[in-house]
Amino acid sequence: ISITTNDEWTIAADKDWLSLSVSSGKGEGNVDINVLENKTPEARIAMISIKGKNSGTTASIKVVQDGKILKVDANSLNFSNDGGSKTVIISTDGTYSVSQEGEWFTVSQIGDTLTVTAEKNIATSMNAGSIVVAMTDLTSGSLSQTITVKQGATDYNFSVDNTSITSDYSASSTLFSIITNDEWTITTSDSWITVSSSSGNGDRDITVNLSEKT
Repeated sequence: ISITTNDEWTIAADKDWLSLSVSSGKGEGNVDINVLENKTPEARIAMISIKGKNSGTTASIKVVQDGKILKVDANSLNFSNDGGSKTVIISTDGTYSVSQEGEWFTVSQIGDTLTVTAEKNIATSMNAGSIVVAMTDLTSGSLSQTITVKQGATDYNFSVDNTSITSDYSASSTLFSIITNDEWTITTSDSWITVSSSSGNGDRDITVNLSEKT
């Protein structure tokens, strides 16, 4: 700061995190202000007081120093049941840790970018979890960001195009179709009935073989 006067003067600060290059002078002069790092999440205020020795004139300067910052560019991530990857960018002026709640997704980090990856959810219930980014170099207080992570459930469908098969006594074969996005198994109640597939996944045409009745 620059002081313009023809008087002697004194200068002082009311907080110990702010220091001045000189405490007094005469006539015009420059004073350097130095502040320590604010390792709290809250802004802080100091006052500098300048007083003329002979004139008695006073001046005050308000100094405001911001607290630590921690921001993320997304506070929620939503995945479909098919899964995928999404990124979160962290903005901060300090050091931090990253933790997660939920084992159905993974978090990898390069620099200040997090990559969150979810595999396909084959369950009929949704997945839910969270990521917490927390400052680790604060001297007091706390500062963190929570990112909610959710994934939709799979909506299964299942049907067959034929629920009744009739035949005479001779050996025969017939087809029916399974229409589904699920895994499936087929069992038969008697040995004279066989099928072309006993298990599978997704749509399938099934051949049913009936042995001759003897």
